[in-house]
Amino acid sequence: MLRQMMYSSRARSETYETDLPEILRCSRRNNPEMGITGVLILVGEAPNITYIQAIEGEREHLDLLVDTISGDPRHTGLKILLDQEVEARAFAAWSMGGMVVPPSVADAGRIEAEVRDALCRFSGPSACTLISQIAKVAA
Repeated sequence: MLRQMMYSSRARSETYETDLPEILRCSRRNNPEMGITGVLILVGEAPNITYIQAIEGEREHLDLLVDTISGDPRHTGLKILLDQEVEARAFAAWSMGGMVVPPSVADAGRIEAEVRDALCRFSGPSACTLISQIAKVAA
């Protein structure tokens, strides 16, 4: 059975703008081998940057990935927000999607609309079910 997780964390580094492309590059290189898919979203502006990531795959692969992510010095305060078994992937086409929610999108409703529009354009309807949870965390 597939597992789906979502976590949030705080960017630790002032280099978050260059960290995000590097994280996405490594994820897109490594995730297909482990069968992991997902999306990484950066919300806020310095010094209050939040990473929100949804990942999905087999339990043992996600456990290894979360261990690796937990030890990454580019962020702190990792909180697991969702951990559930699912029948189908929400982000099947993405080894790792990425987006930045502009700082001008300040409230949960606008964050939800911004993220929903972006993700629903590129993913199936099951991805859209995570959007309100992401918006609540990001607000």
